[in-house]
Amino acid sequence: MLCPYCNDSSGEFKRSNLTHKVQHSICKNYFKICPICETKYAESDNYNHQNVKLVYDLKAITDCMVCHQAWLPDFPTSWTRSFTNIDKIYEVLQDIFKNEQKLIDADTLMRIQRSHNGVVFNPDRAKLRGVEKYWSGSGLRRMNEYINVLRNMSFLKKDNLNDVKHEITYLGNQLATSESEKDMFVYFVLGFINIKINNGYQQPTKKSLYQHFKIRFLHNLLHIINYVHSNYGVGASKYQIGLSFLARNDEEYERKVKEYINNYSSEVLKDTFFQDEAELNRAVVSTFLNVLGSLGVVTKRGDEYFLSDFGDELLQFLNQRPAIWYEDLEEYIADSGRDPNYIFAKLMIWRLVQNNLLDEEKVDFDLQEINYIISEITGREDIKDIHINLFYDEPLYKDSLRNTEDVINYLLSNTSNIDKDEVIELTLILQSVWYEQLADIFDLHKDEIMPFIQESDKSLFQKNQQSGRKWHDEALGYFKELGFHIQNYSDNPVFSDIDIDQLKIMLPGGTTHNPDMLINDENFGPEDCILVDAKDQNSINNELPKLFGYNMYSKDPRVDNFTIIALKGSLPESTKIRLDSYKAQFDRITIVEEKALKKLSSSRLSKDEILSLLTPNHEVKVISEDDLNQ
Repeated sequence: MLCPYCNDSSGEFKRSNLTHKVQHSICKNYFKICPICETKYAESDNYNHQNVKLVYDLKAITDCMVCHQAWLPDFPTSWTRSFTNIDKIYEVLQDIFKNEQKLIDADTLMRIQRSHNGVVFNPDRAKLRGVEKYWSGSGLRRMNEYINVLRNMSFLKKDNLNDVKHEITYLGNQLATSESEKDMFVYFVLGFINIKINNGYQQPTKKSLYQHFKIRFLHNLLHIINYVHSNYGVGASKYQIGLSFLARNDEEYERKVKEYINNYSSEVLKDTFFQDEAELNRAVVSTFLNVLGSLGVVTKRGDEYFLSDFGDELLQFLNQRPAIWYEDLEEYIADSGRDPNYIFAKLMIWRLVQNNLLDEEKVDFDLQEINYIISEITGREDIKDIHINLFYDEPLYKDSLRNTEDVINYLLSNTSNIDKDEVIELTLILQSVWYEQLADIFDLHKDEIMPFIQESDKSLFQKNQQSGRKWHDEALGYFKELGFHIQNYSDNPVFSDIDIDQLKIMLPGGTTHNPDMLINDENFGPEDCILVDAKDQNSINNELPKLFGYNMYSKDPRVDNFTIIALKGSLPESTKIRLDSYKAQFDRITIVEEKALKKLSSSRLSKDEILSLLTPNHEVKVISEDDLNQ
């Protein structure tokens, strides 16, 4: 074979990505070869080779322009292959979370990872290249890939409102502070739903492959497995699933992916696209199929993949919530002179109202207008929500771009009695607003899913849960020593039938699964009880939305009591400052620190005196050991 770039036939012509995409090992350039007419596509040809067609952007070519028969797609997955199991995702997120929400970049994350993973990830490569080169090369590249995956899952964000690197999101906080296997499972699924190519992080440059794509990986994966099983009665092969990742949009999925699956066997697909399976195994099997298999979303029998009952319902869930891309908005307003950020803002308002985060009375325009726009863009009317989010879908790749600020300003100008901070908070909550519906699906199929989650006794998540359970049990014991009649809420969920508006958004699981415990022999509220929840000093700063949820919970007239937060460790100074700024908004909350709780359990105070001490008085109360010594 002769390279169209350097006119050299020596060296290796590697096809590790896709069969028709070739890299010459000598000059390192890529070109494509049509498997039918053997036309070569290249971005330069200084030697005027026969059968070479020049193109400005190799990635833009997906159909052979000569024979009009071959499909020449690209793999949009290079950065996804960094995470091959949920434990690693959870570990990296915990590293970021435990850094007290300080801003994160690749160098910072590398230093944190080194603290518990040793000097480098691959000692042999580091010795070969030298530690310094490894640090600045493979090491930092891997950290950037971690960050890229986490922000594409909406666990991290970067915005143009402030001069920031990356910070953990509301959704990332929810996963990092998960207190049950169900919460962990649902937030992981939400993260995988959010991997949406392309989004606001991908730059529209010649070097960007992602600018050509408008897909949700998880949706395509579930859809193709269902398609193969429904039409042929068998499971999908990894080659058929890999093919679904190559489709750049719904039109190409329907026109190309289904055509190839209907006409060719998996063996032919392997020869046509995946002769070298390296990229397929790294970017599809390891990253998606193995992880989703460990969660019980898909199952494997032999070499075939099937949807679990949860996976099948998840597909129906996504079908009713189509994705919209920023490019869709630009196309919709083309030649109209309107700003796509203005339409974006109205879509956000529609979503906030649709998900009960914003009262329709606060909206200054007719929402039917947005129903029409959504119908025009998606071609659908029978939907329950749309998949588009602020701090994610608007262009974010340059610090000079102010799209986020523009959208927020439009949001404020089209609503009443809502401020900027509230708008930001509500739009971030939208990224996790599907929690409750997915949790309901989980509950229906819990017996099917739990064995997959609990399979690894050594998982980081389970270690974290064991630590949380240990403090829960210790706190329960201290309150018993104080003379209170206390029990786990799961043994007596007295408020599970109460529906408190918006509570589930702030407190996942709502009244069904919260609080942890009940003190239920005191004269507080209709049920004569006090809510008790165990928290940790390392997560409390990021769990203030949950505390606000508990405040809502306790204030509801059908509950009418207060909440005690038993805090392991001490309240961080940063959290004290935040609470001091909003004392009245946490007027039904008492936080008692670990040493204070221990001291109370050994004190000579009567139960009534302790109860009086624990009861808040029109603002948040924090009790430390020093407070008891005064």
